[in-house]
Amino acid sequence: MKLLKLPLEDRPLLTKYREIRLDLAGVGKDDALEIKHEGKGIISWTKRGQLSVESQIKAATGFQAYEYEHAELVTLF
Repeated sequence: MKLLKLPLEDRPLLTKYREIRLDLAGVGKDDALEIKHEGKGIISWTKRGQLSVESQIKAATGFQAYEYEHAELVTLF
């Protein structure tokens, strides 16, 4: 959302991406980015590893996170 607040001339790639997304997705789908989850205090260690301190976001490819409680994962990571 911070990117969208920049002047148009400071975000040419984002603007082009929005145009392409509109062409591919159809009417009313010109959002450049899709926010899937929001959370405070997100720990990110790879493109496939994220954990949020104050919400239930957890993604750890190659790690069996389902065996742990959320609080345990926050402490572990």
